[in-house]
Amino acid sequence: MSNPSTATPRILFLVRSCNVTGMIDQFAARSDSYYCADAGQVAPPGMKRFSLREAWRLRRALREGKYDLVISCSNPDPIWRQDRNALSNAMKFLRKLILESSALGFCLVPWMLKGTKVPLAVYDWEDNTIIARKNWGLLRRATCYFKTQSPRDPFKAFLFQDRRNDCLFNIVRQPVYSDWVMKLRPVSIGITVPDDWSGPGDVEKKTDVFFAGAAHYSWTRREGLRQLEELRAEGYNIDLHVTSSTVPGIPSDQFLQRCAQAWLVWSPEGAGWDCMRHYWAPLTGSIPLLNHPDTRRHEPLIDGRHAFYYGVEGDDLKRVVRLALQDKERLRAMAPEARAFVLPRHTHAALADYLIGETLRTARTGAA
Repeated sequence: MSNPSTATPRILFLVRSCNVTGMIDQFAARSDSYYCADAGQVAPPGMKRFSLREAWRLRRALREGKYDLVISCSNPDPIWRQDRNALSNAMKFLRKLILESSALGFCLVPWMLKGTKVPLAVYDWEDNTIIARKNWGLLRRATCYFKTQSPRDPFKAFLFQDRRNDCLFNIVRQPVYSDWVMKLRPVSIGITVPDDWSGPGDVEKKTDVFFAGAAHYSWTRREGLRQLEELRAEGYNIDLHVTSSTVPGIPSDQFLQRCAQAWLVWSPEGAGWDCMRHYWAPLTGSIPLLNHPDTRRHEPLIDGRHAFYYGVEGDDLKRVVRLALQDKERLRAMAPEARAFVLPRHTHAALADYLIGETLRTARTGAA
């Protein structure tokens, strides 16, 4: 095995479709990539389709020391569900084995790594704070498990995934979870900045608060919209584009332009707390307006320096907006500091460096 401190690590990457495409592109560019496809899916250019034959070959390659690191996406679909009977689960497994064997790649990662000391990093971008039981095989073998929506108390990642896990105190008493929480690492969703990105320039501020996105599935967003409408009635310039089944989203260039024209960009919790909007706002010269998180974060934006945070209780959103807009010069000074904070930490290139470096460091030192 090469020394990862002095050489570019040789990486094996098992990938599936992902809405955080920038991270997938970063890993794929640095690795031998195998696409674990569901039925009907075609491997993207530059990736090989995973198969059971490839699993045997990769198992030999790992035992021969041909890779320094394995990166695996989280498992999208459990083979064995606790809420189904044995016959139903057996039929599902046979169907996958015969018709969708490529999709079994994530289940086979621990088997492929058996008998080796090759470190494993798992990348989980799911919006909830739970680590589903379907990913426990990966977690058991993982060196580090990176999750975008990590709970503040990592033991809560295992709630309700086992018959004994309906109580936090039961989880804490089981030694396996004390071992597993040491593997958890927060990671942000991040953004991919185009190579020709030059920033917004000196854009005239035309609005006080801007938001574009859906709201029907998020109590935080629905309640926030009510407060923003009340601020609009008070005379504040509120730019809202609420998407729905009949109202489409806006093009990305228009979205970034309207961010740049706003003093504040409201970036509330949706299905999960973290959001690309958190990081695009500073790059356009605006300040993100965030509700307090329920997650443990990677390199978080600091309240009053890079962003403003508000409580979801009462009308705190209105209070924070009024207070922030009282001092426009402060907002002008915060914007470049926020941009300088985001660029080296929350681009997908930087996050890929973090995931790879942290896993190799942990494997060398054993330190969480």
